[in-house]
Amino acid sequence: MSRKTDDSSDEGGHWEVTKKFPGVLELPLQLILTGNNSHVVSTFMQGFQVWNIDKSSCVTVNLPDGVRNISTKPLKSNTAVLSKNDEYLTAGVRKNLYVWSMGSGELLISLDAHFARIISMTSLTVGNWNSVVTSSIDRTVKVWNLNNIFEQVHEIDRHESNVDEIRYIISTESGNVIVWHVETKSVLFKEEQHSVKQIFFMDEDTKFGAVSRGGTVGEGKLQLIVRQIPDGSRIYEIEYPIRTFKAVAITSDGLNLIICGYEKMKDTLMVHHVKTGTLLQKIVPKYHNMKDWHTIIPMPNRASQVALIDPDKGNIVDIKTKRFIRSVPKWSGKCTNDGKYGLYAPTRGGLEIIELRHGKSVRTLIPKVAEGVFSNICMFTRTDAYVLYYHGGKNTLRVFRTQDGRMISNYRIQAELSAISTTEDGRYIVVGTVDGCLTVLAIADPAKADEMRKQLASLPSRVEEVRDDVGDGSDVDEISDEGVADVHLKGGRKKTSASPSPAVSPRHQPPETDNSTTADT
Repeated sequence: MSRKTDDSSDEGGHWEVTKKFPGVLELPLQLILTGNNSHVVSTFMQGFQVWNIDKSSCVTVNLPDGVRNISTKPLKSNTAVLSKNDEYLTAGVRKNLYVWSMGSGELLISLDAHFARIISMTSLTVGNWNSVVTSSIDRTVKVWNLNNIFEQVHEIDRHESNVDEIRYIISTESGNVIVWHVETKSVLFKEEQHSVKQIFFMDEDTKFGAVSRGGTVGEGKLQLIVRQIPDGSRIYEIEYPIRTFKAVAITSDGLNLIICGYEKMKDTLMVHHVKTGTLLQKIVPKYHNMKDWHTIIPMPNRASQVALIDPDKGNIVDIKTKRFIRSVPKWSGKCTNDGKYGLYAPTRGGLEIIELRHGKSVRTLIPKVAEGVFSNICMFTRTDAYVLYYHGGKNTLRVFRTQDGRMISNYRIQAELSAISTTEDGRYIVVGTVDGCLTVLAIADPAKADEMRKQLASLPSRVEEVRDDVGDGSDVDEISDEGVADVHLKGGRKKTSASPSPAVSPRHQPPETDNSTTADT
């Protein structure tokens, strides 16, 4: 270290060396001083060196094999920051986050933090916070809580109904079906079942089914095992041949299982009783212009009817009378709770609300403008008040008001969408992305400004310390005619997105690790 001193003989003064740090391995790419001026962090090609200014002690940490620091600008490279109490050293190299122990210099964990290179990071150790903030070229800013960064996280997505109380978690992991008790964090049941394709609840959540590969490899059979919750005892098993996998469906009254099998070289619907597994009947669908269908949709307004969705239309079949009812052109399978209206969203662009009785277009939400061929996801909210449309090419989530077809939001998502659902009251959208981030979006409709202000102001804080600093009240700015809602919450966020939205207020909860398994609750 050196300092500049005043010198009467030299108008500009001069620099004198006050301290020399030992153990310098090679010429640093970057030198930084920590925020509390207690440590100097040096970046070199193979890792980092940290010196304690008072004690002159040095800790050297190395990057994994094949990973190197590079100079991005003169005297500028990857940055490493210290946690609270100088317990951990955290660095962002490429798109990964590395955490070392300052005591042993051992690499503790490596996280796949971003989709693109990390360009900046800093520590956040104010009050009880012990976090690291990273920003990336993928246009996201993430806040990592170092207090629980080493805990394993299991991803839970694709809920079919609202969650009132989480009591049990059914998961498939490492070739096993597992029943967890949430309150005690203990495993109540575990049994081997490989290659599970689908798990679902049934019979008012007192049972669950798991569909997996059956027979020998390449035999083309699936096995459905229905177990009791929570002891996992087997109730019945169903083995059936298939051509391609199609998810099992349950009728809207919850009494029948609809399984797609393959018999006599034809796709066959097999109807089983939910409680006993008894085969009630088999149906070979026959109708005009028949194509290979990919999804079975139970009709909400008719417990005896299901829709077979193919690329061009939806085909409604009555499983009680074994009759084909009608085809609905352009229907993608999404419908309102009363079964009267559906959505049409071709991959080449456009979005329409159609009437399911005759297949006529009721309202055009997005004109048929050529935007290229991209995947999309569209659905109604649980209350049918809004239509959600995700465009895979633009990576945007648009929200339309069902009543008049007006778009109230065009929200850009930071990563590719993998799962989406809405709460039972239709006020919030839950979005899961492939980067492992779970985002909750509040729908702020300008037509309901007063209601939206109360809703946004009631959002809770997860950080008691920040709530005390900010006070009891939340500050909600004006919701404009364009649907803008700026919300100042009582507290901080674990993770925030840099993506703007005119009518949606995001609240992020990131995972602490990248290890995840499929689960239902």
